[in-house]
Amino acid sequence: VKTCACLLLLLLLLQRCLALITAEKTETVIYHVWEDENEGEVKTKEVEPTKDSLVDGDAFIVDIGHTLYVWVGSGARMSNKR
Repeated sequence: VKTCACLLLLLLLLQRCLALITAEKTETVIYHVWEDENEGEVKTKEVEPTKDSLVDGDAFIVDIGHTLYVWVGSGARMSNKR
């Protein structure tokens, strides 16, 4: 699962790097990241790029175009923090 998460993050980073190369301006994108306990997979979903999207019990990747941030809510489970 950790390997999948690392590969997924790398893929997201490469995707955004390509976007930076091909476009001068990029918008902020927020990805909700969680582990699907039934499937044992790490999943992501793009959410609205607003402060309200960053809920306290989950983890997110915030992409501002030139920098990626990982936001982990204070109420996130240990599996989300990995």
